[in-house]
Amino acid sequence: MLKKLLYAVLILLALLILIGAFLPTRYAASQSVDIRSDRARVHEFVGELRRWDEWGPWKDEDPSLVVTHGSLTTGVGAHQSWTGDSGNGELTFTQCSPEQGIAYDMLFIDGERKLPARCWMSYAPATDGTRVTWGLEGDFDMPIIGGWMVLLMRPALDDVLEQGL
Repeated sequence: MLKKLLYAVLILLALLILIGAFLPTRYAASQSVDIRSDRARVHEFVGELRRWDEWGPWKDEDPSLVVTHGSLTTGVGAHQSWTGDSGNGELTFTQCSPEQGIAYDMLFIDGERKLPARCWMSYAPATDGTRVTWGLEGDFDMPIIGGWMVLLMRPALDDVLEQGL
């Protein structure tokens, strides 16, 4: 009986590894919301890193989060970093305009490992204001484990984007 259980566990483990080897490691998620405000007013909150605590969901998820702003907090090159129980990271604006929105490069830092992501918030006209779309994409470039992480984190990403919007 013990021998059969051991074989079953080994087969299950082999299947998990085999499936994980073929799962995609790239991920992408985005959410949109219509806001009753013009682009310039939306950009006052989105394009200024010091205002992100007013709308971002991160501190609700991790109260230990400590954010440090760079010398520039708006415009291309604006930067912030964070540490917390849920992880560390940093981001830098690569685009920032009231017409187009923002784009930023983000690094999730896990010890020595740095996982990059490209993120954006775009603005488009909507019936009663502005449609804001928030998205991110990246790659968990880790053999076998990366694909499983993408599968498991997708619902969490959608929730964070929706809460922030």
